[in-house]
Amino acid sequence: MRIAFFVSSFPALSETFIINQINDLIRRGHEIEIFSTHFEKSGMIHDGVRDYNLIDKTVYLNSLPKGRFKKIWNLILWILNHFSLSTLKLIFRFLINTKKSGISVYQLIFFSNKNKYDVVHAHFGQNGDFVSRLIENGLFKEAFFVTTFHGYDLEITPENPCDYNYLFRICNRFTVNSNYSKSKLIKLGCSAEKIYLLPVGLDIHKFQLRESRNYQADPIIILFVGRLIEVKGPDLLIQICNELKKRNTYEFKIIIVGESSMKNQLMQSVIAFGLQCEVCFLGGLSQEQILEEMERADIFILPGITINGRAETQGLVIQEAQAMQLPVIVSDAGGMKEGMIDGETGFVIPEGNIALFVDALEKLAKDPELRSKMGAEGRRFVQTNYSIQHLNDQLLQIYS
Repeated sequence: MRIAFFVSSFPALSETFIINQINDLIRRGHEIEIFSTHFEKSGMIHDGVRDYNLIDKTVYLNSLPKGRFKKIWNLILWILNHFSLSTLKLIFRFLINTKKSGISVYQLIFFSNKNKYDVVHAHFGQNGDFVSRLIENGLFKEAFFVTTFHGYDLEITPENPCDYNYLFRICNRFTVNSNYSKSKLIKLGCSAEKIYLLPVGLDIHKFQLRESRNYQADPIIILFVGRLIEVKGPDLLIQICNELKKRNTYEFKIIIVGESSMKNQLMQSVIAFGLQCEVCFLGGLSQEQILEEMERADIFILPGITINGRAETQGLVIQEAQAMQLPVIVSDAGGMKEGMIDGETGFVIPEGNIALFVDALEKLAKDPELRSKMGAEGRRFVQTNYSIQHLNDQLLQIYS
């Protein structure tokens, strides 16, 4: 099949699941083209992007001409190269429709040349909304249209003022990463019959230990991976660390991987609590570097919370940690608890309950056999439920 993906920033460090999904489809022989609003400027490129030359398959929409003169000149060239009665009709229709859809004539002309797809798949609701307006103007009429909602796109805010009503009407199928996400999408007005539960997955072969884990390691290394934003609970993690130190039960180290403007606030809290020896900030890392940190770690933690009705919808890093045979400790906020087995691959803690988080950490720290057992069970759980190959089998059934 010819499949067009519409994404935001590409290739984004925090969205490796999109890269995994696309690469597996390419391995299966499908032809992929990617449309991204802008290039990710982190400077870090995943191996999967290089291996499949994904940059060469990507069109960056912010690189299209922006000046009025350049747009008009490109439009004139396009008309001269494609001059016919049907071309004039097309431009006339675009001029009528563009005022109500918010899409420029130049964008419509650009996409009219890229209109032969079997499937158009938008990641994140905002990109689905953009595609729906292209369809409203007569583009992609023959394509099967799929939109994947992930998390922040399920919240209608001043920063995300999207009206999804038209998208809900014309999109053929929607996928969500958890039942928690599904319930939020239904509340926004989407028909439940159109929604398919399809978690984001990982390449299980890339997430495996290169050598046996040392369960007698000292100190115990506790790993947090995620953007440093309130909803993921990094500030709560500092409080948990402070309580751990007060109990003085065992030696430990907290490794925090991630970046955001919240980092300075967190570092100040570490200094205020006197935790400079226990907490280490590594900043943003590539997937390969994160794998190395997961190999060194003993326990993974993500103490997410609910902020203004928003919570973590899946947290793929929880499945990545389990694939690396780490027991995981997460809160019951949002959809995180759906991606592990409480009591078998880790522990689910009521959100915000610092004492119970510390209790769970102590239980795992004291019991190497339990860490080993939960780690092995976690990998089996991820192999069965979150392998990208298995999930793309389901995705192709949805496309069909």
